[in-house]
Amino acid sequence: MKVSKDFIPVFVVGSARSGTTMMAKLLSSHSSFYEYRAETLILTVCRKRYGDIFGNEEKKLTFLSDWFESRQFERSNLSKEQFIDILNKSTSYPELLVRFLSTMTNNANKHFIVDSTPANVRYVKDILKVYKNAKFIWMVRDGRDVSISQERLGWVNPPFPFRAKSDRLNYTLINWKLINANCINHNNSSIFRIKYEEFLNDPYHYVEQVSEFLGTDPSKYDVASALNPQKSNSAFSDVRKHGVFKPVERWRELDATLVNDFTYGCSNFFKMLEYSVPSSAISFRSFFRYYYFLFHLKAKKTLSDYHIFSRKTTETLEIRRQKKAP
Repeated sequence: MKVSKDFIPVFVVGSARSGTTMMAKLLSSHSSFYEYRAETLILTVCRKRYGDIFGNEEKKLTFLSDWFESRQFERSNLSKEQFIDILNKSTSYPELLVRFLSTMTNNANKHFIVDSTPANVRYVKDILKVYKNAKFIWMVRDGRDVSISQERLGWVNPPFPFRAKSDRLNYTLINWKLINANCINHNNSSIFRIKYEEFLNDPYHYVEQVSEFLGTDPSKYDVASALNPQKSNSAFSDVRKHGVFKPVERWRELDATLVNDFTYGCSNFFKMLEYSVPSSAISFRSFFRYYYFLFHLKAKKTLSDYHIFSRKTTETLEIRRQKKAP
């Protein structure tokens, strides 16, 4: 695939609620970046929902109909003709994504662009295969805090019959483990890992490191704006209104029994990522639940990889305008 050698896409990846939005905001504040204020969702949602749009005209037209009504297209500042040309030149979703990002960046006469779709962590290898100059910033946050944030937002839906809060948290934590394992398995110079907690403790140190990784001027990042707690997308905004903003180790405020229950099966991964290792409650129920959830999550990924039941997925593009009635 041929695109401008000066073009560098930066993918901010990791589990959702791990500081990916904060990092994308920080990077986009630099004058060398084109600011695309949306998740692309090309690899994560479109691939799953529309299947083979490169060899099936009907699926291609369905995809384009939805894409042109989405925030993903609306915020790209591309014309429909430009995007159709990009799609016609592409033979895969990773290639479509890179061409899409490249065209936006070149049109704005910029050097970098950020894709802040956290779930692209699953497609690091696919993206690098298409474009070896891609860069990845892997955001890591304590899985216990990630779990309680996602659960608070109502994003968690474990399979029947597990419906208790500890079940929802355990399901999310196992997913956090699987997601981050993707980057552990790709230990190369294209990936730069940042622990969310360490970044908040010394942001300017990490801005220097990110600048060295990307080859940018560290003085041109707006750190204060990116870290402004009044403009964050915290799941605990109601707490922040009372003057308390504590994004680190919120899990310590939970009942110890609950923490011990929902962290079952993930102790070794906490150790691998250099977090304090939890004491997990051991029982037949927690053992069965862990492997049931693990199988469920892996099966979902396999089905989506092969586009099975693709139109049944609840994941969609972010539609911004109502379609006109026929």
